[in-house]
Amino acid sequence: MPSKTPLRDWIRAYNTQGVEGLKRRKVKVAYSVQFKLDTLHFMLETGASYQETAEQFRLNNSSLIHRWMKTFDEQGEEGLHPKHKGRPSMSQNQSKRKTKRKS
Repeated sequence: MPSKTPLRDWIRAYNTQGVEGLKRRKVKVAYSVQFKLDTLHFMLETGASYQETAEQFRLNNSSLIHRWMKTFDEQGEEGLHPKHKGRPSMSQNQSKRKTKRKS
């Protein structure tokens, strides 16, 4: 193993969450805006590190909190709301396509 970091992360996850901390999640968890705000508020109020905050809120990935903090700093609370993924749906009121006429 070229780096000891993943091993340390696995040990930390096991120590804080048990076997559940080592399991890979099959479904992407969507955290509420309030949960994200509570997490960031805890970190700012206590001066806890990203890793300590992740352990406190039972998150496997401390970089997730870093991403929330960066988004919050750049966009405020609005940035923490879930984003719609994929292509937007077709509008019912969309005008019909104009056909090109051959000259």
